[in-house]
Parts: sequence; structure tokens; C-alpha cells
Amino acid sequence: IFIPQKGANNPSMDGILAGEHCGRCHDKVAFALWVCERCHSVPHEGSPDKWWGEKKNDRFGEISQQSMKQENK
Repeated sequence: IFIPQKGANNPSMDGILAGEHCGRCHDKVAFALWVCERCHSVPHEGSPDKWWGEKKNDRFGEISQQSMKQENK
């Protein structure tokens, strides 16, 4: 799935959705592919704190809040 060498893997969402790299397992035997904050939780320059949202009316907030509640049980 991954080449064990620094810089040898270039996973992208397009590739993951096509079943490459992380997409080989996620949404099949690992956590759902649509729980974005599991992989995209590290803020980068210009990204807001907790970009997945605390509000139910933002783009990702409702989904991620449901996922977080399930994980905390």
C-alpha cells in the first residue's frame, strides 16, 4: 500500500477515492472515509482552528460532531 521511504508516497484525495493508499482500507475495514478530522486534524498556515467546525450549520460540523459523539461513547 505504501512504499516505506520518505517522500515516496504522494497520497491525494483523488487517489484515496480511487482505492489507492489509505483508500485500500478506509471505508471498508477501517474508519469511514468521511470522518475528515481523523486525518486532517493538524492545522496548517491559514487554516482555522478546528476547521471541521463546532457549529451544526457549517459544511462539516454536523457530520464530525456525530462522529465525535460516537467515538466518545
